[in-house]
Amino acid sequence: MLQISSTQVAGGIVSIDVAPRGPVVVASTDGKVHLLVIDEDKRFQSLGSIAVEQPLDVSISSDGKVVAVSSISGAITLISIDPTKPIEPFPPMHRVPELPGGNQWNWAKFSPDSKTMVAGAYDGSIQLWESSSMNWLRSLYRQHSVSDVCFDPTSTKMASVSIEPAAIIESVPYGARLGTLWTGDAGGGKSVS
Repeated sequence: MLQISSTQVAGGIVSIDVAPRGPVVVASTDGKVHLLVIDEDKRFQSLGSIAVEQPLDVSISSDGKVVAVSSISGAITLISIDPTKPIEPFPPMHRVPELPGGNQWNWAKFSPDSKTMVAGAYDGSIQLWESSSMNWLRSLYRQHSVSDVCFDPTSTKMASVSIEPAAIIESVPYGARLGTLWTGDAGGGKSVS
């Protein structure tokens, strides 16, 4: 079993994501985002960290080249990385545009092919961008804040859940609704995979 030590990540783990053939990214309560790799001896090695004010969620693209960090401030910062090199000083690529009306982003995820990034906000909006250029693709809306999304392995479909009693399946990047799974539970869903 692999274990992350307190010398690699101080504070508690808030969020963690793993690239299929690449690094592990960890957001911690010490206000940092850490990039770790697994060495030949099956131990975690740190490539560095960056300070992010109260990170909430991290996501790493499947190709291991971009990390999205959402923070309590409502911002999403995208960080370009090379997992073969230390990340000091770990410069941000850029921030995702802020939402109008003071709404805040609460998470971001990448499609399995790393071509699409999706971000969700507390107001129920979901935005899709082309990951490489950050060209906006589409907006989708829910009645309530979306708590999670997942993609199918081909990156052509996306499922989302919120406190609504339904999971919604849509095409990517066009957003055509393909189906709705009604849960019958007024509490809705927290996670989907």
